[in-house]
Amino acid sequence: MAIVGMGMRLPGNCHDASSFWDLLMNKQEGMIPIPASRWNLDGFYDPHGRPGTIKMKQGNFLGSVDPAAFDAGFFSMSAQQVGKVDPQQRVLLEVVHESLENAGEKDLRGKKVGVYVGMFAEASIPLMSGRWMAH
Repeated sequence: MAIVGMGMRLPGNCHDASSFWDLLMNKQEGMIPIPASRWNLDGFYDPHGRPGTIKMKQGNFLGSVDPAAFDAGFFSMSAQQVGKVDPQQRVLLEVVHESLENAGEKDLRGKKVGVYVGMFAEASIPLMSGRWMAH
């Protein structure tokens, strides 16, 4: 097996192998202030962490990733279909396509090509992995 292409969406605006390598080599982390687009931090923040509040002002967010900006037409999906797809699945479709592009793969029909995927959402959701085969 050989890794010939990569695609990713990681905290710290790591969206490609170069930015990921830079993050590792410079011993950085992906923590950023909680984006205002996620929730009103002032309404939930409490430094003591009382029930119903959070005591963190930062987190590992994907930064500029906007699942609503999904290109449905590219994936031959209608607006109605996209509305039923989990935002994580939209991002997953984009990243899988990116990894194939990054590998230089173009004509996949009938080839034995695998894309290995790792995801993490919360401690209550297990790491998921899968294999995608071109048909």
